[in-house]
Amino acid sequence: MTVYIDILLFVNIVVNTVLLWITARLLRQNPKPLRFIGAVFISCAYGLLVCLPQLGFLLNVIFKIIFGAIISLTVFKAKNILNYIKNTLVFFAVSLSYVAVLLLFSNLPFLHDYIYIRNGNVYYNLPLLYILSMTIVLCLVQILVSRFFERKMPRDMVMPCSVEFGGKKTSFNCFVDSGNMLKEAVSGLPVVLIEKNRLKKIVNIDDDGKLSCDENDELYTKFRLVPYTAAGGKTGLLEAFRPDKFTVDNKEYDVIVAVNGEIKGDGTYEGIIPVLK
Repeated sequence: MTVYIDILLFVNIVVNTVLLWITARLLRQNPKPLRFIGAVFISCAYGLLVCLPQLGFLLNVIFKIIFGAIISLTVFKAKNILNYIKNTLVFFAVSLSYVAVLLLFSNLPFLHDYIYIRNGNVYYNLPLLYILSMTIVLCLVQILVSRFFERKMPRDMVMPCSVEFGGKKTSFNCFVDSGNMLKEAVSGLPVVLIEKNRLKKIVNIDDDGKLSCDENDELYTKFRLVPYTAAGGKTGLLEAFRPDKFTVDNKEYDVIVAVNGEIKGDGTYEGIIPVLK
């Protein structure tokens, strides 16, 4: 079989992009574009290198694990070693599932001559338009399945929450507000509002309700200013920070925590969160 390098490179780019994208969705992460592109580049480079006879040793399972771990470290955010291992295992599971499905299809009589798997590389003997169409269909199916099985938090109710920062942790209740659509502009992460008296247990807040930190403080690098527009048209800036960990009913979410003076409610909650997913 004749293998064209341009076709192989194109297939690698498309397939690796889809695999990383699916893994990111399963991990509920939004990788930064540069990190995502870097991971795709490493994946494609490995796919091309194993085609060279003098680099056949890269097909060894140890090297496959090493490259997979490097790719995972490049693209996915990990707060600790266990989180990193989980990210890597999910990536491996998605990749193995993809190969397993292809092996199944390659044994079908009407597809036997169109899908080849050699040295861990997949080659499609199909027009590029067909490959693109298959990729688009795969992405659409993944989106539909995710939305069908996705479990969102209950709306308009009080949920137990906790926030951790700098080795400190505080727990409290939050009201789930389905109308809260506030997001931090740079990261695109949802913003949760927590009373200043609650946050004083984990960060320094002065008498005016302002976050207090210097250049040597961990809070200095995590500090954010979030512009907002209230229902009455009032605008302003909320002082906020990115916590080490934020959970709702023991489930972790990636959010930005904003300092709120006092939340008007029935006294059963000290924070307001959007519908997270």
